[in-house]
Amino acid sequence: MKLRSLFLRIVGVKTPAILLFILKIKKEIFGLILSQKKAHNAKLLWAKSHNEKGVLKSIG
Repeated sequence: MKLRSLFLRIVGVKTPAILLFILKIKKEIFGLILSQKKAHNAKLLWAKSHNEKGVLKSIG
């Protein structure tokens, strides 16, 4: 039995539209969290490679 049909049986939902809506919302939330993490990592990388004045640190 597929996970989707199992979920529909447990919830008692006759239409998959509600399930698809829930999955879409979860996907959007996951995307937002992932983009926030990427932005945070980019800020950390920028901070490691630049000094307090915003000038790129010399390599080596």
